[in-house]
Amino acid sequence: MSIALDRPEIQPNPESHVAINETAKRVAASQTFSRSDQLRRLLLHLCKQSLAGREDQLHEQQIGVDVFGRPRDYDPGIDGIVRTHATRLRQRLELYFSQEGADDPIQIEIPRGGYVPHFYGHLPGSNESSDVSPGPVAPTEITPQELGMSEPVSQVEQEPKQRLKLLPPFLGGVLLALLAAGLFLHLRQDSILRKELSSDERTDVEHHFWSILLPTKQRTRVITGDSGLVMYETFAGREISLSDYLQGSYRGTPTSLTRSPKLTSEELAVDLANRRYTSEVDLRLSSMISRLPEWNPSRDELLFARDLRPSDANESNLILIGSRQANPWVSLIDPGMNFLLRQDETGAFYYVNKNPQRGENPRYEVQSKSSGLEAPMTYGDVAFAPNPSGKGMILSLGGLWMSGTEAAGRFVFTEKGFSEFLRSIQRPDGSIPPFEILIESHSLDGSSTQSTVVARRVKK
Repeated sequence: MSIALDRPEIQPNPESHVAINETAKRVAASQTFSRSDQLRRLLLHLCKQSLAGREDQLHEQQIGVDVFGRPRDYDPGIDGIVRTHATRLRQRLELYFSQEGADDPIQIEIPRGGYVPHFYGHLPGSNESSDVSPGPVAPTEITPQELGMSEPVSQVEQEPKQRLKLLPPFLGGVLLALLAAGLFLHLRQDSILRKELSSDERTDVEHHFWSILLPTKQRTRVITGDSGLVMYETFAGREISLSDYLQGSYRGTPTSLTRSPKLTSEELAVDLANRRYTSEVDLRLSSMISRLPEWNPSRDELLFARDLRPSDANESNLILIGSRQANPWVSLIDPGMNFLLRQDETGAFYYVNKNPQRGENPRYEVQSKSSGLEAPMTYGDVAFAPNPSGKGMILSLGGLWMSGTEAAGRFVFTEKGFSEFLRSIQRPDGSIPPFEILIESHSLDGSSTQSTVVARRVKK
């Protein structure tokens, strides 16, 4: 959608320079951009370079260096921070000019596929008139992809075509089938989620909980998992720490590969490590979060795990989707947790209960019923803990398999048991203490069914 309608385009030149520059500053200082420091910097940089006639400098590599402090030799194919923020900037501009700036004489648009801004409208004081009245533009719904990811629903960023050739044909076919299935399920369940989240049955304690995580005066970042990382860890036979994830060195030549002997070429491992996939479950849960009444698209944002910076994580409330293996940011709260996801020598995942209480198991793992006819049990965990920086809270939704993560999310968003749990732990002053919940659910065709709390911990 074009935010400029049919208004004439203004060419940057000495006569238009002042008016365009003032417009850019006004947009950057608006309420729509008030909690988006990086988007403000990006907008002003793009406008400044364009007005100065340096449009040849407005390419991804140079913008990454000038605006986001990346080294000059960084690889934009691996680090997509410019593409991610450009997508969000386009959305914020559209939102601003459809609401706050609907009457501005000049509008700014950054067409998709490039980073050179275009300016539309009439210069103040001009006698020109337009046959079309610039009425307000209806804002589009901000989807999870547009908030922080790229256009495909289950593939965050499309990779160069030559990388597809590195995958064995059967593995590429499996991935394509999974992506198609994810898209189908996402669309099929979209209407169901809308109904669940738009109901008036959400209790006061639930509203209070979400107002803690999505406060009006602080930014919240929702971080989806990195499915490409999980595939790499599976084939490489090792887990990537948060430190290694931030440095990105594992996306170069791997030092050791121990599993899947038929698929352990260095090229394949590097190819998997550099892919930017997130799961259909992660997208579904992030979609649910973005539809909460407490969510504010001009303040809160959705990011792919690889695009979150430590400085941003320190200053924000975080909602982390996925286990530590898919979302290394979960490591921020792991040291204080009682229920921890571990992997045995066969590669199977399980939850370890560090301090079992009466009636609890020391270990929880995927189990099938003895008859073999019922759906296997899986587990998910919900953790609510302070950000180690002391400047916010973290909600983590993870699990064994994607169905475990889905069970954790559905428990929080759609089951009355979560409201009952919050009410049981709410302090006399109304505050909600940090907690952990371990949830048991049945996995049916990769989706979770009704969940049951099997263990819990509440911080005093």
